[in-house]
Amino acid sequence: QPDTDRREFVQNPRTYKRLNTISQKEEYYPDPLWRGIAVVAGFFVVVALIAANVFLVLFIEASKTHVEEILGVSETVANFVGALIQGALIIVARMVGDMVFFIVNSFENWKTPRQYSNALICKRFTFGLVSSYFVVFFIGFMANVFHPFGVDRSCPDSRCIDLLEMTIAVIFIENSIYNFVVKSLLPKLSRVGAAGAKLDDGEMAELAEEAVSEAELQGKLEVYGGVDDEYAEKVAEIGYLMLFGAAMPLLSVLILVSCINDLRADAERLLNGAQRPSYKRGKSIGTWAVLLDVMTIMGIISQCCFLAFTSNSLYYYFPGMTPMANAFYAIALEHALLFFKALWDAEVCGSVPEEVELAFNRKVHERDYILEKFDTFNVEEDVAFYTSDEGRAYYGKD
Repeated sequence: QPDTDRREFVQNPRTYKRLNTISQKEEYYPDPLWRGIAVVAGFFVVVALIAANVFLVLFIEASKTHVEEILGVSETVANFVGALIQGALIIVARMVGDMVFFIVNSFENWKTPRQYSNALICKRFTFGLVSSYFVVFFIGFMANVFHPFGVDRSCPDSRCIDLLEMTIAVIFIENSIYNFVVKSLLPKLSRVGAAGAKLDDGEMAELAEEAVSEAELQGKLEVYGGVDDEYAEKVAEIGYLMLFGAAMPLLSVLILVSCINDLRADAERLLNGAQRPSYKRGKSIGTWAVLLDVMTIMGIISQCCFLAFTSNSLYYYFPGMTPMANAFYAIALEHALLFFKALWDAEVCGSVPEEVELAFNRKVHERDYILEKFDTFNVEEDVAFYTSDEGRAYYGKD
């Protein structure tokens, strides 16, 4: 199903028309200079947001020491409060990032809905990697070797496992509570308030006179925004398990509970809170499949680095192992897992069952047999032999 031109693209003053010499039809195209400027500006906007987020994360981590000294609280309390603030920062950064990226994406003037969606997904995913996971990466791999703003936040035993587990749990639970309030609790409270609102006699008489159909009531609901928001939310949650599951195995149970709640909340929203989604088919999940593959590779590397540099697991099974041997075996495990993934993609995901391929070839043969009876234009075969400035293309046929 080919994409059509976006209405915003057609109405944009930076969109022009030109004649396609092959199809002999007028087509819309963006101003190439303006498009280049907009894409470069969008890149710098993403980089600026990432830099600001990294600065705030490091500032919060460095402030823990000052909180301990000024308020006289224990390190555990300071770390817990810091994790709460980091979780709130992730929520706020996601909201600000989405708002900015929608503006930047419209500024770039993409031609088709698919191009627009892919550009928006890439921006949100790139920024989300930093805003959601940088604080965990800092605690797990950087706290002992990097001192933000000259403040030493290294762990006493150089193994920040306890702090890492607490930070992941607090951030994930805080984000899950936020999603529950926004997607489940607030819509239910608004519906209960609307149902319990009392109308005076004049309003009751007015409603009785107006025959409002079900379709008109449905038209007043909000438009369903698509599945990209749901994918972004789930990928962010699953990313904690894929990247840091070895640090907190209980995270899989928390994700299961969160997914069950989101399943009911999304079903309630589709049935009662939004207009019926417009039909649009797709052969796959599109760009999200590529991004999930990237997340898988990052997860393999992150988990192996956790075993080598953060966890004591290998030392438990091999007490006499040196730090160099520990890193060597972790790298060897990482290479083995990447090789297994490549083999799996090639042999399992990349192969097609014989009966499926046979059924596909049968359908293609039926299609070609039917189309032979019609005088259709084949883009691959009907290539122009000769063209001139005055005449039309010659395809070698009368």
